[in-house]
Amino acid sequence: MIIPMSKSFSIMLQRKLIYTAVTRAKDQVFFVGDIEALRIAVSGMWDEDRMTGLCEAMC
Repeated sequence: MIIPMSKSFSIMLQRKLIYTAVTRAKDQVFFVGDIEALRIAVSGMWDEDRMTGLCEAMC
C-alpha cells in the first residue's frame, strides 16, 4: 500500500486514518511525501473529539 502524505490535505492527517491504512495493508506500507505531514498525523494534532453523546446519556 502506498500512502501519500501532504500537508495540503490537512483534514486527512488523522491518526485513526493512518492506523486503519497500516492495519489493513496486506503486505507492505510505503509513506510517500512530506515527513512533517506524517509527524502531524501520528501526533494526533488534527484528530477531532468524537461527539457520541455517551457522557450525556450516562449522567
